[in-house]
Amino acid sequence: MKWIKWISILMIFALTNIVWAEVDLFKPFIKLRKEVETQPKSLLPLQRLKLSEVSLKGIIWNPRKPLALIEDSLGKGYILKKGDLIGLTGRVKEIRKDKVIIIEKYIDVFEGEKTRTVELSLPKKEAVLP
Repeated sequence: MKWIKWISILMIFALTNIVWAEVDLFKPFIKLRKEVETQPKSLLPLQRLKLSEVSLKGIIWNPRKPLALIEDSLGKGYILKKGDLIGLTGRVKEIRKDKVIIIEKYIDVFEGEKTRTVELSLPKKEAVLP
């Protein structure tokens, strides 16, 4: 009878250690971006920006090669064209007359790599009273 008691104690100890070793209670369920252990030092200034920190200030319209002017939170301006990299995983997909469309990749833990579309729009024109 003693050996059954010792075996049951060992089994409980082993199972609890296996379960606690594999589960990290503080790890989030969803990762919005891929975690980068070592970021390259040679990032372009546009790649250092976050999309939430920029605003669209103007568009230079040319049907063949449109350009967009964006401004970061510090007031520094940048010129974008189709295909430019912005942020860690974003790329300018299209520049229209009133907005810029950016495709950003991120990793969802449950569904793998996904893409999201971010649109930067020009501010609405304000009416000026005489």
